[in-house]
Amino acid sequence: MRGQGATTLEIKPETMTVQIFGDTASVVGIYRVTGIRAGKAYVQRCRFMDTWVLKNGKWVCVAAVATTAMP
Repeated sequence: MRGQGATTLEIKPETMTVQIFGDTASVVGIYRVTGIRAGKAYVQRCRFMDTWVLKNGKWVCVAAVATTAMP
């Protein structure tokens, strides 16, 4: 992630749960971002949810959403 003087060093998943409903899968989890912003190191935990659909034998991500902050 770049912008406002920020540099992402690592994005690492912490948890992930997958539920499959026929040819559709829902993936929900938490990931951690570490980086440098305004010259200072930061760590941020975020939640995400992705929706995948099986098309022609391949899983394709059709929707994704993530928070920008998590307490």
